[in-house]
Amino acid sequence: MKYSYKEGNFKKGDILSIAVDRKVNIYLMDNINFSKYKNNNSCEYYNSKACSSPYNITVPSTGHWYIVIDLVGGGAGILNYSINVFK
Repeated sequence: MKYSYKEGNFKKGDILSIAVDRKVNIYLMDNINFSKYKNNNSCEYYNSKACSSPYNITVPSTGHWYIVIDLVGGGAGILNYSINVFK
């Protein structure tokens, strides 16, 4: 696994609670920045390193968002995670 992602429509103020089984980077991005990320280009995102689980991200504005999870250091492997949305 290089990275895993989940996309969805979220409202401003929604809290995304991400539970992971190891140390990861977690990014919340819009469509433009997710495209840049996939192409290994510089991108903008909200939040990053998750040092403890669950990790909460507050959605900054209503819209379509991508939650991207990758292993710290860019390694490959199997990652177990769950995402819950609290409104």
